[in-house]
Amino acid sequence: MVTAAGKALARYALRCTALVGLSALLLAAPARWGAWALSALSPHLAVVSSVALRSVGLMAACSVPMIVLTAWRRRWFCRYLCPVGLIAETCGRAGLLRKLEYAKLPPVGQWLALASLGGAIVGWPLFLWLDPLSIFSGAAGALGGPLTVAGAVPAVGLAGVVALSFVAPGLWCARLCPLGGTQELLAGLKQRIARAGRPEGGSRQTGARLARRSVLCAGAGAACALAIPRLFRASPPKLRPPGAAEEMRFKALCVRCGNCRRACPSGIIHRDLGGEASSFLTPVVRFPPERPGQRYCLETCHNCIQSCPTGALERLTLEQKNRRPIGLAVVDVSECLVTADKTCAICVDVCPREAISLAFCEETYTNTVRIDPSRCNGCGACVVVCPVDVVTITAL
Repeated sequence: MVTAAGKALARYALRCTALVGLSALLLAAPARWGAWALSALSPHLAVVSSVALRSVGLMAACSVPMIVLTAWRRRWFCRYLCPVGLIAETCGRAGLLRKLEYAKLPPVGQWLALASLGGAIVGWPLFLWLDPLSIFSGAAGALGGPLTVAGAVPAVGLAGVVALSFVAPGLWCARLCPLGGTQELLAGLKQRIARAGRPEGGSRQTGARLARRSVLCAGAGAACALAIPRLFRASPPKLRPPGAAEEMRFKALCVRCGNCRRACPSGIIHRDLGGEASSFLTPVVRFPPERPGQRYCLETCHNCIQSCPTGALERLTLEQKNRRPIGLAVVDVSECLVTADKTCAICVDVCPREAISLAFCEETYTNTVRIDPSRCNGCGACVVVCPVDVVTITAL
């Protein structure tokens, strides 16, 4: 007969195996679908992003078995698959404090999940980046890239969970995690549906109270989401990867997993470490000051779009992506070699969209370079070949 200790050991071994497997998925699998596949395991990410996008995409469809399993077996994902849960539990056991009692603490994770859902209803989900799989993807993405201070910043979220687990073992998983809160909500919904036809007055009163609280939390999330764009001052537009949603919506949908950065073969997608809090760690496009070949947004690639797990980058086809501008090329004609009557037309030759041409300016009686805004998509091919660095890409 299997003892309780044996069952606990087997479960711990299974969770360790899941941790190793999911880590290998993120670090070894192609970036264009590694984090996407992991994110499909999260009902929180799948449901909230689908509501925000007003469509049920492939990730949401793939998450249906996990949603059903979560509703059927409360916290099953937490007990057997969640990598952050295993790390937090291990650190909690190694901590100096014994496990605390959290039964009387408010279910913050459920509130966060409901607030995210309420925000998604009006188009701006609030707390997707707090999902443990988002945190884990960001940390793994940091390990999968160059070991720099900037690259290690996304691992701060996981480090915060670890530190909290040492100080207050079990608090994150029991009361703070929005994915755990989503699982509790799904399991509770299943129970209320099962009890709907039973003549139990007290149970109905309890269910009504819970339903009112859920509506209030979701309503508060929607109100906050509507207020957020008004609270942040207008900032200069940023160059985003192809297919990026409207700026404020993009910031809300982006879970900072870093997958688009790892998937980009040109290495032009970077994490935003600027001073704007709402944009922190979101992907921005920067073209390198040096000019190695192929360091622009290639017309043959849309890996970043394929790798996005939440729809912050719209899933465009390659043809659609090439027609969707990320910016507009601007030439400083006062410093351009063509204006100085020197032989140069390299930007004209390399432009894949034929958006650049040479023309004669009747005002100055000199040749000049002209950009056709209807053709230019801001790919940056002209930027990386200009010998005098007078071409820039401006955000739209």
